[in-house]
Amino acid sequence: MIYKQFYIRLESLRGLAALWVVLFHIPPWYRPVYDINLIRNGYLFVDFFFVLSGFVIFLNYIGRLNHPRRLCHFMCLRFIRLYPVHLFFLLCFLAIECKKHFLFWSGHWHGGGGNKPFEKNNSIALINQFFLMHSLGLTNGTALTFNSPSWSISTEFYTYLIFGVIVLVGSPARVFPYCIATCLLALSLFYAMPIHFDEFHRFVRCIFGFFLGCSLHGLAALQRWLRWVGYFSVLGISVILIIKINVQLAEILMSLLSSGLILAVASKHRPLTGFAWLEARLLRRLGTISYSLYMSHYLSIWMINRLLRVTFQAPLEGSVCCALSPWVGLITYAACVVFVILIAEVSYRFIERPSLILMAQAKAHFVKIENNEWKHQPCSF
Repeated sequence: MIYKQFYIRLESLRGLAALWVVLFHIPPWYRPVYDINLIRNGYLFVDFFFVLSGFVIFLNYIGRLNHPRRLCHFMCLRFIRLYPVHLFFLLCFLAIECKKHFLFWSGHWHGGGGNKPFEKNNSIALINQFFLMHSLGLTNGTALTFNSPSWSISTEFYTYLIFGVIVLVGSPARVFPYCIATCLLALSLFYAMPIHFDEFHRFVRCIFGFFLGCSLHGLAALQRWLRWVGYFSVLGISVILIIKINVQLAEILMSLLSSGLILAVASKHRPLTGFAWLEARLLRRLGTISYSLYMSHYLSIWMINRLLRVTFQAPLEGSVCCALSPWVGLITYAACVVFVILIAEVSYRFIERPSLILMAQAKAHFVKIENNEWKHQPCSF
């Protein structure tokens, strides 16, 4: 049902989703743009990431994690994929805190409405960030510290572990029911837990989206309806981006609608018409650098906001610039998007791509180890 040549469109969608999250995080430099619901609901595209991740990981690893050693190899590969970029931008924000600390004790720090040095980004948050545990709900107030968007990387990494254990302990016939059960359990927890468990909610939200993506591979019976499922999903996503609804409901609906869109786009059976533009070279590149785009944009936005504060003496609302004139605000928005993409390109070339090469080398090494062990096994017949 699923054809790998259609991943190109999924990757383009991932790039567009990352760009939407960027727009969501841009400060209120110009309120008429900032307050548009289409932008304010951009955080929902994180749920698209979770569903897409589950969909792809399930396809690539189902049936392969049949030994504890292979599970370890799988987690090592995911660690290599995620951690170098995360660590680099964590260190960047740590350097910013150190600079603030130096200015504070030398009497040259004026605050500007922001937090004091290491007030929010403290040592506990740093330790949790270092071990990718900052959004598991183990400690309060650490999820949105340092490089805030990395909270989703924290939840996703340990969701990989849950997935790996399920595949390891379950027979091939039972993995799919286990994935559905995990998805439903996460959905129940999402609504049952008190709202003050906000940080653990993020973890449960990731588990729900990821295993919903895994569950899509069991929907072969929907092949004849996939085109209409896709069109309905596009319409539904458009509606929840435009209107204001309950946050939890919006996140659940976004996951469900994203699953329909992903399933329709990735299938060759009656593919969606009018979506060939997703194969455009620029969008494909945006998809390629989407992880760097997502992980680097918070720092890029901080740099532009700092430039507006120091160089242009823009008025402040808390620690961010605001009340820019219409033309200056619109130009700043456009310049920010371009700058974010350029920084993401640099991040991809010098951090992410080397880690991908290392990941490929590690994968080849693991395969070589398994082949050598197989050759030296005694004959059993």
